[in-house]
Amino acid sequence: NGQVYTAMERVALELLASQIALAMIHIRFVQSQQGKTEERMIEAHRHYQRNLLNASKGMILVRDKEKLAKLAIHVLTRMMKVAHSRFYLYERERGSYILRASHGGASENALAFLEKEDSLVSLLREKKVPFLYEDLKRWAGDLKLPNLKTARDRAIHLQMAAAVPLVMEESLLGLMTLGEKQLGEIYSESDLWTLEIFANQVAMALQNTEYSDEILRDSFTHLLNRGCLEEELKKFIEMAMRYGIEFCFFIMDLDLFKKINDMYGHQAGDKVLLEF
Repeated sequence: NGQVYTAMERVALELLASQIALAMIHIRFVQSQQGKTEERMIEAHRHYQRNLLNASKGMILVRDKEKLAKLAIHVLTRMMKVAHSRFYLYERERGSYILRASHGGASENALAFLEKEDSLVSLLREKKVPFLYEDLKRWAGDLKLPNLKTARDRAIHLQMAAAVPLVMEESLLGLMTLGEKQLGEIYSESDLWTLEIFANQVAMALQNTEYSDEILRDSFTHLLNRGCLEEELKKFIEMAMRYGIEFCFFIMDLDLFKKINDMYGHQAGDKVLLEF
């Protein structure tokens, strides 16, 4: 209408423009902070994955299955920050998967063993890769997985959020079950990829313990042989030199053992060795 802005109106417009400018600056600041936060989260995620994979490489040196199971659970729980985790190892003598290590979780939910034909075990043997509890619900319509409901019931009993098979040469050597993450985070595709590589390292370590037993133990008495003695002595000597400490060991021998073999035969000598 040809009217000019009054001084008060100009001041009001300037204030409005200032507020809009401040709002825009605030939005940019929040966006930049969100970007930085996301970058920090991504970097933290990559950092834990690198640590987890680096830790798994050292497991190939562990020859004792019990120690390996406890180490794997310790590393996995600490790195991924899960509420609880369990390690089941297959034992041929019992024909089932025995609980060998666990961390956290209610004791009544930790089954002492899982049968070889357990629905969850069978599913892990079928899939051969880590999967989530959510996947069990997603596979509900798959007719190729007839025991899916019982597998889901088992997962609920174990309070399982993720399952990790330990597969080597098509054989399921063991399995690990993981609970929810402590911070409420969800398992990502990247987590599953990391778990698969970690599981491969653990499976290789388990296989290595089998080979080590064959190489380093006497086939009859199952005692550690001379080759193992020399290797262990070398480790102790290196440790003593590194830390400036002392160690000792003793050797036992059977006197006149040759006479037993000569008089009663080698079978009798074998029995004496086992008794000794």
